[in-house]
Amino acid sequence: MKDTACSLPAPRQTLSFGVMKKAQAAGDFAALADRGRRGLRVHLGPDVAAGLAPLDAVVARALA
Repeated sequence: MKDTACSLPAPRQTLSFGVMKKAQAAGDFAALADRGRRGLRVHLGPDVAAGLAPLDAVVARALA
């Protein structure tokens, strides 16, 4: 699954910003899991407003 339209090179680094962003997210999830916390990744797609609409409906149903 591709999260960004393009991944820019990071200055003076061998990794792109996109790769670093994914590594940071993985580390965040690992830190949460190590502390017995839960995490949820939600992929909204390129159109954030359109991606939020079904998420809003799911959350509303879950809280009803």
